[in-house]
Amino acid sequence: MRRGETVRESKEPLAKFHARLDPKGRVLIPKGDREVLGIEGNDYVEAVIRKIELNSESKVVQILGSAFIIAKVGVRGYIVVPTNARVELNLSHRDAVEVLILAIHKFDKLISPQGKELMKRIQAFSQAKIMSPGEEYNLLKQLSYSYLFQV
Repeated sequence: MRRGETVRESKEPLAKFHARLDPKGRVLIPKGDREVLGIEGNDYVEAVIRKIELNSESKVVQILGSAFIIAKVGVRGYIVVPTNARVELNLSHRDAVEVLILAIHKFDKLISPQGKELMKRIQAFSQAKIMSPGEEYNLLKQLSYSYLFQV
């Protein structure tokens, strides 16, 4: 950063990517995102799953619904979208989704106090929480990671 430049803070998810639901209701976290963020099999991620529709004529992505989930990452990088989220959001095989990774919890830390808190949250969220746009906005405002960019 150069002297005299203004720095602004913006709350952003750790990762945002687009995927299609596979036949088992899973989405694959891209390898590049897993490598950069250090996500490995057996880790847990907190994520927002958005059902989206792209209008290529108007170049608008419409968010049709969203759900907050806590999911275990499989050894190949897949996370399962819970059945209730797939039903509530009317998601089926090959539907387009946008995934926002909000937090990562390393498997080896699950026995720590942080891990105990996560396990309580996982039990409380045994199913996905369907969110209104306002609830999603409020959740994203609480993110602990900030991106700094020069203006």
